[in-house]
Amino acid sequence: MHRPLRILLIEDSEEDAELLLAEIRRAGFDPVHTRVETPEAMKKALAGNEWDIVISDYTLPQFSGLAALTLTQLHDPDLPFIISSGNIGEDIAVEAMRAGAHDYVMKNNPSRLIPAIERELREFVVRRTVRQAQRELQENEARLHALVSNVPGVVLQMLREWHGGYVFPYVSYGSMSLLELSPRQLHDDAKLFFNLIVDGGAADLQRRIAESANTMRPVSWEGRIRGASSQTIKWIEIRLSPRALKGNLIQWEGIMENISQRKEAEMELIQSRQQLSALSAHLQKAKEIERTRIAREVHDDIGG
Repeated sequence: MHRPLRILLIEDSEEDAELLLAEIRRAGFDPVHTRVETPEAMKKALAGNEWDIVISDYTLPQFSGLAALTLTQLHDPDLPFIISSGNIGEDIAVEAMRAGAHDYVMKNNPSRLIPAIERELREFVVRRTVRQAQRELQENEARLHALVSNVPGVVLQMLREWHGGYVFPYVSYGSMSLLELSPRQLHDDAKLFFNLIVDGGAADLQRRIAESANTMRPVSWEGRIRGASSQTIKWIEIRLSPRALKGNLIQWEGIMENISQRKEAEMELIQSRQQLSALSAHLQKAKEIERTRIAREVHDDIGG
C-alpha cells in the first residue's frame, strides 16, 4: 500500500520535479502534487488545497526559496518546508534554516530526501499537537480570567512551604481593590497580606490554616484588615479548601470577600435589638411603676 502524500512543489525545472517525485514513489509514497513557479501561483495553491509538505528550489527565475518559505509560514507555520537545490552553499543553507526552513537537501544527494520527508511528517504532527494544546490552554486561561474577573472579591491559591512559610501562586486582580496590593506584590511576598490583618487576627488565621493542614478540612475565617494604601479598616471573609501536592506540600484554593457592609448591617441589627430590649425593659418598668401608683391610690381611697 502506497502512502498518499500531498506535495506543493516550487520548482521551475520539470525534469528536476520528475526526478524528485520518482524518488518519493520509490520510497512507497503516492504523491499528489502541484508544481508552481511564481508567488501568485503559490498563494493560489496554498489557499485552494491542503498540503502535507512543501518542497522548494532555492533559486527560480521569478521566485526564491526564502520568499516561498515566508508565504508558507504565513499560511501555516507548522507546515513542513524542505529546500531542495543543486547550487545552495552551506552558508545559504544555514540562513534558510534560521529563517524557519525545516531541512535542506542537495539535488545531487537524493538519499537524504526521504528520511527528511518522513522525519518532518512526524514532527509536523507533534508541532500541530503542541500548537493545538497551547491554543486550548490560552483559551482556557482566557475563559478562566473572564470568569474570575466577574467574581466579587479575590480568587486565590495559597501554598504552605515545607519550612512553614506561605506563597500565593495565584491571586486575581480583585486584590487591587480589596487589599490595595497587586497580585505581583502578593506573589513576591505573602507576608504583605498577613501584615494587613489587625486585632491579632493573623495568628488566628494561621492557626486555622495549620489545623486545616492536619485535618484537610476547609478554612473559614472572618477578620479585619487595614488597606495597604488608604489604611481603611475593612472586614473580610476567607474560605479555603486544602489540596495535597507532591513533596508533602499543601495548597489551598478559595476566595476572599469584603464583608464590611454585612458586618455593618449585623452591628446595626444588634444595636437595634439592644435598643428594642432597653425600650421594652423601660416600658415594663414604667408599667410596673404605674400599676404600683394606681394600686396605692385605690388602696388609699378604699381605706379612706
